[in-house]
Formats: sequence, structure tokens, C-alpha cells
Amino acid sequence: MEIIAEFSYNVGLTCKLTKDRFYVSSLGNEETFALRGVNGIGIYDDLEKYNSELTLFKSQDEKKKMEKIKKINEVGQHVFYNPSPLLTYDKLVKKALNHNTFRGFHKIVKTKSGAKVAFEKVLTDNSKSVIDSLLAAKNEADIDKLENDICMKLKKELEGNIKNEQLKSFNKLRKPVDIFIEHVVAMLENFTIVRKTITPFLFLPLDSQMFKSDFVFSDNEITKLHLKRNFTFKDIQTQEQYLEIQNFLKEKANKCGIDNRIFFDLVWNDRWNSKGNNLFETNP
Repeated sequence: MEIIAEFSYNVGLTCKLTKDRFYVSSLGNEETFALRGVNGIGIYDDLEKYNSELTLFKSQDEKKKMEKIKKINEVGQHVFYNPSPLLTYDKLVKKALNHNTFRGFHKIVKTKSGAKVAFEKVLTDNSKSVIDSLLAAKNEADIDKLENDICMKLKKELEGNIKNEQLKSFNKLRKPVDIFIEHVVAMLENFTIVRKTITPFLFLPLDSQMFKSDFVFSDNEITKLHLKRNFTFKDIQTQEQYLEIQNFLKEKANKCGIDNRIFFDLVWNDRWNSKGNNLFETNP
């Protein structure tokens, strides 16, 4: 036993420090503490027992994670590749985005139309180009270009009655567009063949639930990507940061065995536990 430090008090108390243990001796008593044996609740005086319990905990945690990944893939394969019922484009325009999305865009003149009308107008007016672009998409870059084009048109439409500072964040516009394109690819009628090709190209809508999830982003990943747990969709300010996160998620999905990046969206409100037959039916 190599002693790193040792000191005694004249009341009969002796302390010794080694590289893995701390010994405390008093008259007639001795306690030994494992320096690596702190579990966040108490201190183990048996390092071997602590390491054994830690190994068991990690294996159980890993098993739960693998079971969750398996279920995410099962639900994802069903709702993204074999959904039912399918919907028309017009119905998806009306249903894909909910009130909470539009609430984040504050009107200048309260009596005039706001984000809901603007989104529905742009998405409806550009229905042919959206569908044609998706049918022709060969890679992720094609989807990215399509969505950026939609965002530009939306921004121009929204500038009429939405406070301009609300439109500066890249993801403030991109997240609802990501959601809409996700729903079109996953549920549009007559899209069965192309659905299998372009689903892997879909971008994950980034919102507060994604940032809070330690399954989607571990604490280390949050730090590495310069994120915070309390981020909302507006906090991703630039296209560069958005793409960095999306590229990371694509790589993470591949490494951990999730079939597609977009399957992370099933973490939203625990949709991976749903028995729904399409995205709408997985919503709580």
C-alpha cells in the first residue's frame, strides 16, 4: 500500500490517503473509504462492491436503451414507411402545424392576419413545386434547398405583419417547415414509392423537447454542440449551427442503430410508445 499522505491528531485520530482509499482511525475504530466509490447518494467502503453495482447498473441502463431503440425503429418503420390512412396535400397544410407553432410569431397589428394564414398561403400556393421537388429529390441537399426556398417565401409573407426581430432566428422558420415536409413525406397519398427513398433525407424538427431529451442529446453532447437544456426552437440562430446539429444527429442515429435521423422525432411526447398507424395517430 503506497501512502500518498498521512497525518495524526493528538486526540488519537489518524488519517492515511492512498491512490484509491482514505483510512480514518481512532481509538479502537477504523473506517476505510473508496475514493471512487461515491454514487451521488452515499459512500461505499467496499470499492469492489461499488464497481460491481456500477457495472450492473450500466448494463441494465444499456439494455433499456437498446429496447427503446428497437421500439423506435419498429414504430418508425410503420408510420414513416407504411402509414395509413394517407391524406391529401390540402389536408396536410391544415393539420401538420398546430396552434403552438403559430403562437410564437407575434403580430404587429392584432386585427390583421398572422402566421397561420401566411403559412397556409405559402404552402398552398407552392404545392406543385413542393411535391415536384420531393419527387425529384436525390439527396439531403435537395431537401435542404427546397426547405430553404420555402423559408424565404414564408419570411417575405410574414414580414407584412410579424415583428421582424421574430424572423431573425434560422430555426424559427425552419422548424415548422421541417415538420410540414416530414408530414408530407410520411402521409401524402400517392407517395408510396418515393417515400422509401427520401425519408432518410428528412431533417429533425428541433424544439424544446428534443433539447431536453437526454436520449437525443447527452449532457456531453449538449456541451459539445453549444446547446442548453432550456433551449427552444428559436435559440438555433444560424444555418451553420442548425446543419451542425443535423449532421451530428445523422451520425448518432447511424452509430446507435436508429434507422433514420427523423426517427428521433418519435421521442417527442413518447410517440415511440404509440400504436398509431401514421404520425397524426401517434400524437398524444
